[in-house]
Amino acid sequence: MEDKELTYHLLKIITELEHRIAERVIVSLPDLPASVVSTHNEKLLKDVELCDLLQISTSHFYKLKKKHKNFPTHCIGEAKRYKQSEVEHFFKQLNQQKDGEV
Repeated sequence: MEDKELTYHLLKIITELEHRIAERVIVSLPDLPASVVSTHNEKLLKDVELCDLLQISTSHFYKLKKKHKNFPTHCIGEAKRYKQSEVEHFFKQLNQQKDGEV
């Protein structure tokens, strides 16, 4: 049981370090649009973290991203990250569009 707990905590620490590094990289790049730079230190989430937060499967998430090319994504090198506030805003806009069509 101790190995599982140690692994869990190490992964948690590594994930937090990844977030901190990603935020520093974004802030240090002056030519990025203002919308990319976090103004209130909002964490950039990985696919799995966002899926857990939204309580959806990763396959559903990837289908959703494929269907909606304007899904809010931040690219950090080859990695893709997401801001919770932007994703929530995206879904609100989708719901408003659906309500307008009905």
